[in-house]
Amino acid sequence: MEPNVLDNQIKKLQDEVKNASLPPPLLEKVNTMIELLAATSTSGDSFVNFEAISNYINWVSGFPWNKETKDILDLNHAREILDKNHYGLQSVKDRILEYLSSIILILQKSESDSIIRAPILCLIGLVGTGKTTLAYP
Repeated sequence: MEPNVLDNQIKKLQDEVKNASLPPPLLEKVNTMIELLAATSTSGDSFVNFEAISNYINWVSGFPWNKETKDILDLNHAREILDKNHYGLQSVKDRILEYLSSIILILQKSESDSIIRAPILCLIGLVGTGKTTLAYP
């Protein structure tokens, strides 16, 4: 990339970061990456750095950092959705419902409407076995 084209692209990245509501530690990291990219914009290998940094910034700025959704903690509703949208995979669906029921129990035992830091479920299996489709309702 030519220096002036790269400078324009760096400016676009800076604008994208300003418009995204990134958490402060991540914002500091991203700004440092952009500053490093701007400092190396005159060297020949800045294009490789630009691609990596640009992809990372596009990725993190696409997350809805300040948006929350209300969880629907109803086992019957969850079972209906899983059965309606996914054929078979009974053991996987049972595991998801067990996981959901443990979250419900934890919330019922707590006195306040606290936030649970639940781990992310990781589905492992062969290609084409339905792991991705379970992520979508």
